[in-house]
Amino acid sequence: MKYAREIMDLLAAFPGRQFRMVHIVNSICGKHATIKEKKQVRMGVWRVLKLLEESGHIVIEAQDGRGASAQYAWKTSGDSEKVLHENSHSASKSTTLTPEDVRLHETHTEPA
Repeated sequence: MKYAREIMDLLAAFPGRQFRMVHIVNSICGKHATIKEKKQVRMGVWRVLKLLEESGHIVIEAQDGRGASAQYAWKTSGDSEKVLHENSHSASKSTTLTPEDVRLHETHTEPA
């Protein structure tokens, strides 16, 4: 996925904070991108967000009203317990990553 790293870096840095799609797109391509570039980024971001929701890493909250945009937030530790409880009836167990698991640490080095 092309924008997965940028999305996870942004959302995981602020667990629980809600972002609109326009905020995520602007953080990736900047405010001065063309309409065509923003549309391409938006489609890629949407695909990544759907996969993150399916895996249980983010919460997508739909807003009420016509034309209202959805809000996307990285799950906090309290949310992950709720998700594990809700998914306990399924045969497969899911693992929820913490923001520290996702971030690249300085201690990780490339093999020589």
